[in-house]
Amino acid sequence: MNMKRIILTTVTLVVLSACSKYVQPSVLSEYEGTYEIESIIWRGSVDIDINHDGVKEADWISEFNGSPGYVKTWGKGEVFISSDNSLRITSTIPIFVTTRLGDGIYTSGICYYGLEHNAIYHQGGSVSPSFATNLFQASNNEAVYGLNDCGIFITAKDTYELFAHCSIINPDDSSIIEDTVHYTFKKIKPNNR
Repeated sequence: MNMKRIILTTVTLVVLSACSKYVQPSVLSEYEGTYEIESIIWRGSVDIDINHDGVKEADWISEFNGSPGYVKTWGKGEVFISSDNSLRITSTIPIFVTTRLGDGIYTSGICYYGLEHNAIYHQGGSVSPSFATNLFQASNNEAVYGLNDCGIFITAKDTYELFAHCSIINPDDSSIIEDTVHYTFKKIKPNNR
């Protein structure tokens, strides 16, 4: 009799646990859609003049405008439900990249990275649901300075933020600056299912 009760209790707990982790696709579908970059902010202690106009700014959209290789519409994101009932987030971001060609010789420009993150939904009560995402790790060689790694935070049903840890070469003195670029993505179109 006790063994039967233990088995029944165990099965009940497993079933209840499985039910509590299931997320209705309708909850996740509110996050789905096409996103565009709303802002790109350099969080470093030293601002950099990327577009060579004589003005150093933390607002990298201003710095990227007019720079060779920058196409504003290429910076975008897509959020959709994947087969494992998580959110799949694909992002294309512009990043300032410098390549060392030789002793004291550098070339720099804007490069685009295609990134993919999975976000697992955690029911945080009716007020604050949250997502856990994986960290993207770039595979640069020792002569390339730019994106090192990045992570995503979903902050609302129409917004997500991407924080990219970068190594940047300061064109003023060739020193290496390591800090974060903060990208904010805003939904421009929901997915139509």
